[in-house]
Amino acid sequence: MDVGDESLLNELSACCNAVLAKKYDIFCLRSPDYLRRVCGEVSAGEGRVLSVRERQAGGEKLIGMEVFDYPDTREQDARVVLPDAATLKRCGTEPFIMARILSLPAFFAGISLREEVAAEERKFFFSLKDPLIAENNGVFLLRATKQGSFAERLSAETERRQHVTALTPEELVAVFFGMQRAPWAEELTSYRAYFDEEM
Repeated sequence: MDVGDESLLNELSACCNAVLAKKYDIFCLRSPDYLRRVCGEVSAGEGRVLSVRERQAGGEKLIGMEVFDYPDTREQDARVVLPDAATLKRCGTEPFIMARILSLPAFFAGISLREEVAAEERKFFFSLKDPLIAENNGVFLLRATKQGSFAERLSAETERRQHVTALTPEELVAVFFGMQRAPWAEELTSYRAYFDEEM
């Protein structure tokens, strides 16, 4: 693949992100810069990155990519982002990579009320102490709906007026990646499908 072809990199970036968004709750965005770096790393090992096109009426359509790390990498060992071939990983067991909450709003946006819950909204007060990311510290009101959730930052005085559950980033990850059950989260969905192929 020609890393100097900006048009192709932009097209491939949009294509890969669209493929992954249809199948996964969590994945790393494939930006043009990211793809450029992948091509550089793979070419250092004499491998190759292929854009994959499918013949359709009226021409060809870009459908994804294959990455061959080395000259002798077999077809079945290539790392792929394709509509039917990207490896589906399921949460629910402890991942072999670290999961870390960088942004509470983004994290909770993917969490919603379960379909079988009769209520339209549930509210939950919690506090979070994050030793690494100061923006995650504080007292919050989680508003969960069928369309998603929103964590609203509250004043510290709320802890004296409401029952507030103290949580850590590790506990949130364990609960919402399906590794641990918690009574306060029983009506909420968790992240299930994630794509962690490094490429």
